[in-house]
Amino acid sequence: MYFSTRLLPLLLICLALLASSAYGQTTKECCEKDEPRTLSVQGMGKVSVKPDVAYLSFATQARGKTATEAYKDHQEKILAILTALKTGPSSIEAKDLQTQGMSVQPRYRYNRTDNKQIFEYYEVTQQLTVTVRDTEKVSSVLDSAVKLGANVNNINFTVEDSDSAAADASKKAYINIKSKAENIALSLGVTLGKPISIHDNGGNSYAPMQQNMHVHSKMMRGGPEMMMADAMEDGGGPPSVESGEVTVTHSVSITYEVH
Repeated sequence: MYFSTRLLPLLLICLALLASSAYGQTTKECCEKDEPRTLSVQGMGKVSVKPDVAYLSFATQARGKTATEAYKDHQEKILAILTALKTGPSSIEAKDLQTQGMSVQPRYRYNRTDNKQIFEYYEVTQQLTVTVRDTEKVSSVLDSAVKLGANVNNINFTVEDSDSAAADASKKAYINIKSKAENIALSLGVTLGKPISIHDNGGNSYAPMQQNMHVHSKMMRGGPEMMMADAMEDGGGPPSVESGEVTVTHSVSITYEVH
């Protein structure tokens, strides 16, 4: 068989193009076969536990015609409160008593007749946070402080030692996500494979809504608040305070291979 040598280069080019096309098609098919089908799922675990600590916020006030007089009266009041909390039924340790702020300010009233500010008194105010590590003693702490003239601002219950609850929530999150993934795979008619990526999103704690209790001393109160404080000071005891529960959550995201 004879053919012109002039056709040889053209023949080689055609063969090269055919080989390249076949290789490209094979590579595409291999890539399509190697790329796995996946299913991404999110799961969450929740655990509810009883709070083991309460934070009580108090404010104390004293007034006087001079800053020195107001400060002296306030020191006597706050010292009596701190002593009662430390040595009384509450038995609060010194490390659980913390001053958050203190101020000494003059107070004025506005005289519309001559359009002037008229000095009335100096006022000393101190903010105190009490950490109660036995939530059953919250009522006792309230009773001791209010009877000695403290104003109650709010109460916050939470979980200080949450490691055990966090571990339980994490375990529930992984059980939840595996069950959810299996149910989805069954509904889609596919087989659930091994996890190919895991993202542990961590957890959070959700405490009961902060309880705002505005119980004021006789210097400041009036109306229902005055009735409540008077009842406590006369031996009626503080209002019932319920700690409720704290919810600890944990979330996780996993991508599974499916067949």
